[in-house]
Amino acid sequence: MTMKLYKFRPFEITKENYSDSFIPGERSGHRICCDDINLYSFGGYNFKENDDSHNLYKEILCYNFVTKRWKLINDDDISDDGMSDEDIPDELASSSMLIYGKTLVIFGGTSYPFGLRCSNTITLIKTDQPFRINELKTYNDEVNQPPQQYGMSIVCKNNYLYTLGGTQGFDYTADLFRLDLKNHKWELLAISRPEIDPIQPIGRYRHEIAIDSRYIYIFGGGTADQVFDLKELPVYDLFERKWNRVDTYPNADDEYPKPRKCHSLVQHTLKDVNGEEETFVYIVGGNNHSGPLNDVWRFSLKTRQWFCFKKAGLRTTLYFHDAAITSDGCMYIFGGITSTAQRTNNLYKMWVTIPKLSAIAWESLLHYYPFIHKASKKFILEKGVPLHFANRVHPN
Repeated sequence: MTMKLYKFRPFEITKENYSDSFIPGERSGHRICCDDINLYSFGGYNFKENDDSHNLYKEILCYNFVTKRWKLINDDDISDDGMSDEDIPDELASSSMLIYGKTLVIFGGTSYPFGLRCSNTITLIKTDQPFRINELKTYNDEVNQPPQQYGMSIVCKNNYLYTLGGTQGFDYTADLFRLDLKNHKWELLAISRPEIDPIQPIGRYRHEIAIDSRYIYIFGGGTADQVFDLKELPVYDLFERKWNRVDTYPNADDEYPKPRKCHSLVQHTLKDVNGEEETFVYIVGGNNHSGPLNDVWRFSLKTRQWFCFKKAGLRTTLYFHDAAITSDGCMYIFGGITSTAQRTNNLYKMWVTIPKLSAIAWESLLHYYPFIHKASKKFILEKGVPLHFANRVHPN
């Protein structure tokens, strides 16, 4: 059988083909993040009409980009990582997660029935094997600690973890807190009361946030009966410590993305030939009153202009999914609810930029030599593979 020729396909969504191994269940409301070696997934939910079952996934999954295999980390029968179901939080839907160095940071979330039991604790999972999990103890009074909620969004910068918004099922907030990752103290940065000051954001959940050197940007989100647009963005000014709003600019066809909630967002910074940096966010899918969406948008935090990848749209609408991005600029999209109202376990990828030639060559090597993980690190290095790529096969 002749192997297909490798073709680099930037700005196009392709489906990952899993190797024969453990396959995760279909899910929504989970969270993912990644480094350059693995993608990690936490929690999620599935409802099956045939038996009226509501299934929360008490799982931490790991997908390896080299082997294309999933692994259930908290399965004592197949794992030597020393992590069991008892170690995993019970609030498994609409939490928030990011990766900070070699640590997964999980915050908030809800169990089922949604909103009956919510969390405001932080769970840390060390990814340098063996995996280790523990709850982060924080030191602060109740006023400065975020409430127990789900559907909030988090971001990390300069040793601070920021969290904004969320709900307990009935009330929606847009208050902003930050955690000092050095002394583990929470601080209430800003209360949002739009009924007093209309420039302040309306409470919401399943929004996404991004951050640059000065602003925290809020993208979309909604409530039970509202969905917020993306033309004018609420922002928090970290310098002046106050709320504001910024106008955005449409794409070349004078179009803006539709209002949405339950979408995904990743943030990625690029350097031009002169070393100048520009940070972009990439938004995929979501849902609004007109129905679910399948579009992909880019937004520049520098120029505040939108761009739509019209040829890269998902094959199906998708919401309650999540996305993550590698340092090379490859975005991965996992799970969610499709156009048929069914949950999926598909994993898609999209190069959102043209990476270095070495990254393209590495992807080509994995295409032609899919069993490279069976070769020793010494053998891989002797064949001329750079060390930082060999470390993706054999990290230790």
